[in-house]
Amino acid sequence: DGSKFKIFLGVLDVKGKFNGQDFDGAERLMKCRNRNQAYLIRPLGETGLIIAGLDARGVYYGVQTLRQLLEPHLGKNKVEIPLAKVTDWPDMIERGMWNSPLQIISYEASLKLNHHSLLARFKGKFTRDREPAWDMATLVLPDGTEVRNIDWARRHAMTPFGQLPHINYWHRYGLYDVYPELKGKGPGATDFSDVSHERPVPCATHPVLETLLTQSFRALAKKGVPEIAVWQSEFEAQCGCDICTKIGQCQAEVDAILPAWETVKKDFPDLRLRIFFCLGNHTPDLVRRCLKTLPPGVIIEKVYGWKPLFEEAATRGQKVIRYSGWMLNKPHSVGIRHYTSYYRDRLTHGYEKRLAGVLPLYKFYSKDASAYNQRVHSYNFSGLAEWSWNVKGRTPREFAVAWATREGYADPARVADWVELMEPVESAIIYKYRPRWHFTYDAAKSFREGKACTFLDDRIIIDGLVACRHALAVAEVLDKPDLAAETRHVMAVLRAHERLNALSAAVAGRGDEGGGKRLRAALQNYVTAVRSAATSLDPLMDLLTVEPASFAGKLKQQQAEGWKKAEQDITAAVFEWLK
Repeated sequence: DGSKFKIFLGVLDVKGKFNGQDFDGAERLMKCRNRNQAYLIRPLGETGLIIAGLDARGVYYGVQTLRQLLEPHLGKNKVEIPLAKVTDWPDMIERGMWNSPLQIISYEASLKLNHHSLLARFKGKFTRDREPAWDMATLVLPDGTEVRNIDWARRHAMTPFGQLPHINYWHRYGLYDVYPELKGKGPGATDFSDVSHERPVPCATHPVLETLLTQSFRALAKKGVPEIAVWQSEFEAQCGCDICTKIGQCQAEVDAILPAWETVKKDFPDLRLRIFFCLGNHTPDLVRRCLKTLPPGVIIEKVYGWKPLFEEAATRGQKVIRYSGWMLNKPHSVGIRHYTSYYRDRLTHGYEKRLAGVLPLYKFYSKDASAYNQRVHSYNFSGLAEWSWNVKGRTPREFAVAWATREGYADPARVADWVELMEPVESAIIYKYRPRWHFTYDAAKSFREGKACTFLDDRIIIDGLVACRHALAVAEVLDKPDLAAETRHVMAVLRAHERLNALSAAVAGRGDEGGGKRLRAALQNYVTAVRSAATSLDPLMDLLTVEPASFAGKLKQQQAEGWKKAEQDITAAVFEWLK
């Protein structure tokens, strides 16, 4: 009879007591790293548990741990509650992904991830007669209720901050139409990707920018936003006016952001600030000088370039969060789902460099992809949570066993055997793969010039195919069609690259006797392998039963189109070379 079993939740008082009672481990909790997120779980005899922390966030994370412990033991009419004794705290202050959709906040929180990109929304257009109309974006829940993203994040123990978009993207709200004087001067004011020259960086030393930033911060602070992240202008660009050029675009924007924040703090003294650095066209001395001008408490967020300088800032005690370009859910390799070493090494490096967080990029922007990402990439998302929380905790095998247990596999140890075979292969592919299908473009360009071009080394392919054959045998014994389907998909990808390598050698040897004949044969073999790879993901996608059901079709279509382009581009390049 479970009615007598009780679970107590609460925040410990300043003396480490709960309802006046001492608990073993409370003193350790008060001295541990990131203690405001720490928690303890203690049995109360055989009739109860207590989950306590020094802050409500710690209690929340303790509940998530208990949920994970319960999952393998939940039955229709029975549940086994482990009388666990746990004292736990995170290594990384912030854990999660950037650019992820609001629809996965609940899932992220269940893994004790606490960082989510919470976008501020601009209503209407800039005008000179009123302040910028910023508010937080909203989410419609399944029951039809509309909630602000920051409020939804708070409910899930997420770090609540409002994110203002890249300053040079404010042109979308008519910034330069209303304030033409703010438009960056000269051809260097637009970055390499802005072919239409519609989003130049601002002339950041113009006093109007500081005024608009002040108004923007105040608008969000009035809406109850406790912390604001300002994203600097994106990519490499520089206003060409004399003043901006002298101090550099990065410093000029910081010099506008900081006084705006200080002004608003007079009315909202607890308002916190983050600055997202992504300008990459400055010398190390300029970047170092800029970072040293930041007051204590300003959080540094960094993406693109100059990694050592920001790690140097972290060793000085500044809070630095690294936004990485690596992805846990690469769209072009959706069937490759188990590659923990790809990001575990990055998390370990960040921890050793005293970074507050290392965040991968969430690549699928469509909200329709949310449920599929949870299913397709459960292993990688769980691994991110595992090693962000405890960087030097469980071994990869121990983690694989734990993950398989939570996922309900009947033989977790055998699943871990499969992972140990496949993980090095999949990590090698992910390390080598170019984003999307760019490898096709590079290979076609080389083949037109009669040059060899490969992306996966022959040794990786040979060893990978051997590992896949062993892994397929394990998957078939487990009678788990998803693992078998993934293995076959990886094998198809390896064979396509094996044929690409053979074609590359034939292109380079085309001038030899019989080279043209060998080249045509190699091309036909490549086409056959690519067509096999194009449909190899289908069986895995067909096994997923997640709404919306149409999204599996989108993924299959995306894969088919990508490989079709690979076939067409390479074939055209080879025929051009043959002529």
